[in-house]
Amino acid sequence: MQVLGNGGSMDTLIAGLDWVAQNWDKVDPPIRAVSISLGCPCNISSLHDAVRTVAQNVVVVVAAGNENDNLYNYSPAMYPEVITVTAMDASTNEEASEFSNWASAEDKAKAETHVVSAPGVSVYSTVLNANWDDYSGTSFAAPHVSGMVARCFGYTYRCKDTGELKLAEGLCSSLGTDGIKIKEAIISAITSKAMNAGSQFRCDPLSDSCPTMNYYDYLAMAPYLDADGGGPQS
Repeated sequence: MQVLGNGGSMDTLIAGLDWVAQNWDKVDPPIRAVSISLGCPCNISSLHDAVRTVAQNVVVVVAAGNENDNLYNYSPAMYPEVITVTAMDASTNEEASEFSNWASAEDKAKAETHVVSAPGVSVYSTVLNANWDDYSGTSFAAPHVSGMVARCFGYTYRCKDTGELKLAEGLCSSLGTDGIKIKEAIISAITSKAMNAGSQFRCDPLSDSCPTMNYYDYLAMAPYLDADGGGPQS
């Protein structure tokens, strides 16, 4: 569902969220993730209410924003019910992007419960007229995580030995429809797997070489949400 095009507003976004809340289980397959790549330096109670309602059953993924500012100054990135995605630079130097919003050291404890990082610099993406181009922004980091959420409910893969298509379960396959419980499980899995893997980029919580005191959180990687934590083996 697209809520912004040549025009739109927060009221448009709220209307879209209300539709998802009412219809997430009326489509096949059911809606498992909502990806929001917009925000404002505001705190609108009706928007928060709409996000809370959707998050009861659907994982809400939000871009942190591109102002190089504290993400807790922006809605809906500030909301604890969502997964907020900062942007790291995977193109050259494996560090936090120059533009991504972040959490301050003072906000680290609450950021740990809903913030992750994903590649958001020079992301190769589709453009109009069947073309491709490189783009940067947390709006290009957030879809990585939305895709991870979908994969978390199971995915198909081709067996390398036989070429047969198989279905693999994800971490979320057995978690039911409690969106907050699923969000918490996803954050927990990313955190624990990332801690076991070690520092993935400058400014993740395990790095001791971050030039700022800002907090971008752990790099989200798709295999972290597989049922076995490592993807299919055949």
